[in-house]
Amino acid sequence: MSENMKVTFPDKPPHMPDKYTWLRRVGYSSNYHVGTCIPSSVLEDACSRLSNGADENSVTDALLRKVLIIKIPIEDCHSPYEQSTMNKEIRTLQKIKGEAYSRSGGQHCAQIVDHYDMETEDKEETGWLVMDTVPLSCDLAAISLFDTRAKLPEALLWLVVTQMYDIFWFLQHDCTPYITHRDLGSSSIVISFPHEQGQNSESAAAKQPKVTLVGFGGSVIEDNNDPVKMKTDALFGNEAIMEDVMNLVTEICNLVKRCYDYSTSIRGTGKIIRSTVVLLDEDAPEEVDTFFRGANSMTSLEELWADIGEFAKKQLEKVGDEEWEELKDLVLEIEKSGGSLRDVVKDVLKGHPAED
Repeated sequence: MSENMKVTFPDKPPHMPDKYTWLRRVGYSSNYHVGTCIPSSVLEDACSRLSNGADENSVTDALLRKVLIIKIPIEDCHSPYEQSTMNKEIRTLQKIKGEAYSRSGGQHCAQIVDHYDMETEDKEETGWLVMDTVPLSCDLAAISLFDTRAKLPEALLWLVVTQMYDIFWFLQHDCTPYITHRDLGSSSIVISFPHEQGQNSESAAAKQPKVTLVGFGGSVIEDNNDPVKMKTDALFGNEAIMEDVMNLVTEICNLVKRCYDYSTSIRGTGKIIRSTVVLLDEDAPEEVDTFFRGANSMTSLEELWADIGEFAKKQLEKVGDEEWEELKDLVLEIEKSGGSLRDVVKDVLKGHPAED
C-alpha cells in the first residue's frame, strides 16, 4: 500500500465519557474506536494512594484488574446507522447477561458493564459501550498473524472448539428468543487468562485460559413468533444459524491449518484449475483429519460436536500446565508487541495528578 493510500486511525477518541479514562487502542475498525480504559474515579483514587506513599507496583496491579474495554463510533462515522448498530449490540449483551448462568456458554460472551443513555434526548451524543476484559488477552486474528511460520499449540484448538461450541449452544438453545451472531470471524474470538486469587491473597493470571465471543454489533435477537419465518425454518433450516455454524467451522479449520502441517493439491487439466484441495499431513490426529475433510458440508452444532467436539473435549482434559504456559507466553508476547499495558497504566498514573 502506498503512503498516500495508507489508512490511519486516530489513537484516541475525540469524545470520551467523563467517567472513563482512555488507555490505548486494542482493535482496528473503520467505524469504531475500540480500546482499553479505566474508570476515572478509580484512577484518581490510585493517584491519591501513590501520593500518600503506596507502592507503585501494588497500585499498578490493582489498576490493571480494573481495566475495561470501551467502544465508541469514530466521529466521521457517527451516523444513525452506527448508533442503531450500537444500540442493538447493547440490547443483545443485556439479554445475554440476563440469561447467562454459572457454567453456561453465556459466561463466555462479552459482558456489558456500562453504556450511554440510549433514551437520551440529545440525539447528537456519541454513543459508547463498556465491556469487561482482562489485561492478558488477544484475539484469534492477532494470534494467527503474529508468527505465520510457527505452529500454534494444539491446546488452543481444543479450547476454541469446546468453548465456542458451548457459546453457540447457549445462544441457539438456552436464550429465549434465540440469538444469532451473524459476524463471526477471528477478531470476534478472544483468548484471555483471567485473574485468579493466588497465595498471600495476591492476584495472578489463571493457568488455563478462556475463550470469549465479542463483536455483537450485527447480532439479532430472533422473533420466535413470526409464522412466515417459522415455516421457512421448518422447510429449509434457519439460514442465520447455519451461517453462524459455518463461520465457526471455517475458523476452526483455519486453526487446524496453523496447528498441523499440510499440503495443497491443485486438481485440473492444463491451465484449467477445477479445485484446490488442502491435505493435512500425518501429524494430525485421525479425528481432526476426518473433521477437516468433511467441514464444507457441516451446518449444525450437533454435527460439529459429533465430528470433533467430543474428541476435543477429551484432548482438553489431557492438557498440562506446560502446554498452557506455552500459550500464555504467546499471548503475553503478542500483548507486549503493542507496548505493555502495564507500562501504559504507569504512564497514565504519572501524568494524572491526584485531585485535591
